[in-house]
Amino acid sequence: MVVLFLPFSHLFGQDNFSESFFAFTRNIQLHLPSNACAENDFEGNIGYRTYSGKLSVIRSYYADANFNLRKKEFSSPGHSKRVVGLGFYNDREGDFFSKTRILSRYAIHIPLSEDLFLSGGASFHLINYNFNASGSGASGSDWAWSGSVGTTLYSSTFKLGVSFNDINSPDVRPIIYDFTIPSYLTLYGEKFQDISENIKLNAAGRCNLKQGSVIYILKLGLVFSSTVGVSGFYYAKKGTGFAFDLNKIKLHNGFTDFSFAYLLPGQNVSPEVSQYELNLRFFIDR
Repeated sequence: MVVLFLPFSHLFGQDNFSESFFAFTRNIQLHLPSNACAENDFEGNIGYRTYSGKLSVIRSYYADANFNLRKKEFSSPGHSKRVVGLGFYNDREGDFFSKTRILSRYAIHIPLSEDLFLSGGASFHLINYNFNASGSGASGSDWAWSGSVGTTLYSSTFKLGVSFNDINSPDVRPIIYDFTIPSYLTLYGEKFQDISENIKLNAAGRCNLKQGSVIYILKLGLVFSSTVGVSGFYYAKKGTGFAFDLNKIKLHNGFTDFSFAYLLPGQNVSPEVSQYELNLRFFIDR
């Protein structure tokens, strides 16, 4: 019975797109379109998050692809690049209620120096809320649109970004109830620091400001030989967790990154159930 009724306890929470994933360094382009292809000319991403046990019926997943429009000879350091992307996101609140987004994005990356870049990006979202259950008036679907704009300053050792998301705060009415999708501001930062020849310190943070509330997540970890990463994170009002990463694994003519993250719920968190997240990225190195 818990599985059946839990989605309805979240039903009037409006929208959780801004907090869908907690391995945020692997999917920040969802909220910060200027980050797409910051380090490469092509990338494809897949992400999946769910609860453990019987609540696995509640889950979120996405897939996207982004690529540089400039020809290879004009994509070397010193030249700007233009990136376009297309993605799909789905958040299922149980068997009856799903929230879907079809995303498109555009970003331009401008070199300020040999190792310092400034990018700006925008994304356009088509949003669908679909409610499918038995009973009169209990089924319906509705569409809306939204968008995001952002900018990122970055180098090979750090990233600083800010974006304004769901800028028009749209309303969706799949059944006899209006769902308001609130706008929110995302702040993002990440830093790599060498601490020995084969070990780097990695620190990152993401903060979402929405309707007077502030929810942030902080991450701290180590990267060994630029390949294996281990980290812990604190998710305010959610809990604590850990992540394991494999970076830049050679695959055909490109590379693959893989990450596994696990979140343990804090006190007074509902539902008090652990979550895990998987992220996979294939990219062609610049």
